[in-house]
Amino acid sequence: MAYRRHEVKSETFSCLFLCLLASAQAYADQLCSCESGCDNKGVIFPGSDGRRVNVAYGKSASMSSVFDRDGGSGPACAAVNGRTGTVWKTKKFSDVNCVHTADFNYKAWWQVDLGHSYTVTDITIYRRKDCALRMSGMGVYVDGQVCHSFPNRSAATNVELLALPEKIDVTCTTPLRGSVVRFEKHGNDQTYEGGSYIINLCEVQVWACKPGLYGEDCKQACSGHCKDNDTCDYYYGTCPRDCDPGWTSPSCDQTCKPGLYGEQCNQTCSGHCKNNTCDNYNGTCFLGCEPGWTSPYCDQTESDDSTLAGQMVGIGLGASFGVAAFILLIIGLCGRKSKHQKSSQTKTSPSASLDQSINTDKAVENGLDISADESVENAKNDELEYVNIASTKRNAGYSNHVYSM
Repeated sequence: MAYRRHEVKSETFSCLFLCLLASAQAYADQLCSCESGCDNKGVIFPGSDGRRVNVAYGKSASMSSVFDRDGGSGPACAAVNGRTGTVWKTKKFSDVNCVHTADFNYKAWWQVDLGHSYTVTDITIYRRKDCALRMSGMGVYVDGQVCHSFPNRSAATNVELLALPEKIDVTCTTPLRGSVVRFEKHGNDQTYEGGSYIINLCEVQVWACKPGLYGEDCKQACSGHCKDNDTCDYYYGTCPRDCDPGWTSPSCDQTCKPGLYGEQCNQTCSGHCKNNTCDNYNGTCFLGCEPGWTSPYCDQTESDDSTLAGQMVGIGLGASFGVAAFILLIIGLCGRKSKHQKSSQTKTSPSASLDQSINTDKAVENGLDISADESVENAKNDELEYVNIASTKRNAGYSNHVYSM
């Protein structure tokens, strides 16, 4: 068998091989994505009028190993950079366009992370020119679910494999939902010439409806009511999680039944809206209330509303009277004080005031009490002042019992 030519007993070769394989594996494990030099001509599915797009374009990709001889294979993302040429161009070229797994990587794989779950039905594969047999034993998976399998290489299948076009359109046996599309080798012919363990892909395109559309031909519009602006399933139109408040059904295209509203339509209207119809989002009665009911939700009786209004009016009037009484009291006190001061200034004689001042000074100076004569004189003055003030208050309209102290 041709494979025997690779069996060398040299320890030096074995060490070199293991080092190269480890290096290739480490390089392959690093995710890469198309950052520059991408060709987006293959983004739109031909004939779809822009309704169907390639959701693998420019996404993160990885592979089990990287062929590093003869110029070396491009990184994993070279198979999703939009370049559909099938002539292998190594890293020596600026427009690298194909991936090639390493020698002796018998369980080789390559995969792309779509970054979002899609319902996948159609995948386009651009294989390497003149290497049709390397498609043998290849399985295509969507999140581990089998989409398509190519036959193992054998005398019976060689003709079929060699007849594969360079552009291969694959339709999954059933629509599959997932976010990772993976190509994996499971061939039984472990030879380099047979190519059963080599993955040689130049471009992979995964087709799905553009956001907002769904269906086999992407002509149907999503409801627009998926929770948190989620995009509906690209094939079935269903919402991946739940609906916006007020909407129901798998596609979130039906409003709540009459009498219900809110998240998952699990809240009940008040029961007093006209026609038992409330807003399916917030429960307000947009048609009005039944007789005897009020409030935006029609959950209060009119008697309750009237009682509440009466209480509010009573509180308002009471507060107004209280403020008015307080103001009148302040005005009265101010007027009383003003009149008292004016009357005192008018009726008190200058001589009496002078005598009182002199007598007070003498008492302070000599440390003696006011004399009896001075006390009598002061008492007369006080009595005269009291009579004058009382007369003034009566003239102003005050009653005695109000003024008396």
